Amino acid sequence: ARAFFEHNHAWWSPERRISLKSLPPPKEDPTHPVMRPRGATAPITQVRLVAQIYLDMDTTGGTFRAFSATVFDGFRSFHHLPEQTYTDAFINIFFDLCEIERRRLAEHLEAPGMDVARARALHAEAEAAMERTADRYIKDVRLGADRIALQRWNDRVKAELGIDNMALFGLGTAP
Repeated sequence: ARAFFEHNHAWWSPERRISLKSLPPPKEDPTHPVMRPRGATAPITQVRLVAQIYLDMDTTGGTFRAFSATVFDGFRSFHHLPEQTYTDAFINIFFDLCEIERRRLAEHLEAPGMDVARARALHAEAEAAMERTADRYIKDVRLGADRIALQRWNDRVKAELGIDNMALFGLGTAP
């Protein structure tokens, strides 16, 4: 099996789940103090998950075609907390939520009369929506430690993508 971080990016796939086990240990950075959100048990500066929506547009022949994909950035992402039973589910639910936003964008790009300028604007809106959703998710689940909140977000992914990360990673159902 190939290590996930042999390449710097992973394209979303329903068949492949991702892991951050290969990341190097954290380096101390005096310019970024450790911060804890209210009620969190771990510093939020110890986790950073980055994804983006790749968009390729083609207007050859006077028609608009677009290809998009959700891409996880392995170079800019890190998870410097001790691995927990929920870590892989937490990371994959994040990536799946990003894919849900990408699919919304893909639907909008199919609108009649689509052009490059409108597509770029929709792409920027989708990236912003993805970031807002990811921020809400990460805070709500307390970096994965809140099992009930994690279950709620997992249920959303399961309803929209058919992927049950909690079951895949042996977490079962939250109490």
